[in-house]
Amino acid sequence: MPTVPARVAEFTARHLRTIDDLQVLIACMEGEGRWWGMDSTARHLGITRAIAARSLDHLARQNLFDIRVSNDIGYRFAPGTRQLKEDALAVLTEYRRNPLDVVRLLTDSRGVRDFADAFRIKRHDDR
Repeated sequence: MPTVPARVAEFTARHLRTIDDLQVLIACMEGEGRWWGMDSTARHLGITRAIAARSLDHLARQNLFDIRVSNDIGYRFAPGTRQLKEDALAVLTEYRRNPLDVVRLLTDSRGVRDFADAFRIKRHDDR
């Protein structure tokens, strides 16, 4: 099991679903106020536009990004609370120190979530 600070593990479990989410978050944090579009994010990270869009939208719903709508939709790292910002910075610091353990948080917890979801009873309106 990865050994990371509890706040990093909690933030990761609560706000990040995939390694792509982690990569998008880190790129936007390191962009220091830069507005990121779906295309620029995809090019920068070498991912598809669809993956970039899903991660940017997810992180915006997590209250981690501002959104600007003009000719294109832009996203910028700007957490809605001081606590969110401090926790995200802790993730960035830990990722720089030990990226493998942070990535393992996502891959290890993903397997557990998938297993638990397999037993979740869905109603017809849970599509």
